[in-house]
Amino acid sequence: NNNTNNTNTTQNTHPRTPPMSQTEPFILQLMHETGLRDRLQCIALLESTGYNVSECVKMYKESLQAEAEVGPVPITVHWEDETLSLSLPATATIPKLKAAVAERTNIPTHEQILVEERTQVEPPAATTMADVRQPDTQRAVFYLLSPNTNV
Repeated sequence: NNNTNNTNTTQNTHPRTPPMSQTEPFILQLMHETGLRDRLQCIALLESTGYNVSECVKMYKESLQAEAEVGPVPITVHWEDETLSLSLPATATIPKLKAAVAERTNIPTHEQILVEERTQVEPPAATTMADVRQPDTQRAVFYLLSPNTNV
């Protein structure tokens, strides 16, 4: 008997992601339990937990809770000899911050280099204000370098 080895060939190479027909019940259950309407957000949550719906619901509730508790995050942006004070929701991402900065400075978003004070690097676009908020002051601090700024 020689077919002991090919039992795995039919299985999906990504065991964590069930085929579409099998993910649907998970997505519907998660939408039902969280009130989420964004399918992609549901799928992302499910994938991050290995399709554990109760874990997803917990994560979702925690993120809502965190949002409710923190409210807007105060942001200080040091730019040349000016200091801009902004406030954005905790869930706002770097592009939102750049848009707010563009309104105040007239520097187009694609020319802005926003460096986070503690890390001294530009955070990835998906970084939220809650991620960069400093634990002691609850404030996010950035340095805005425009192309013509001498560092």
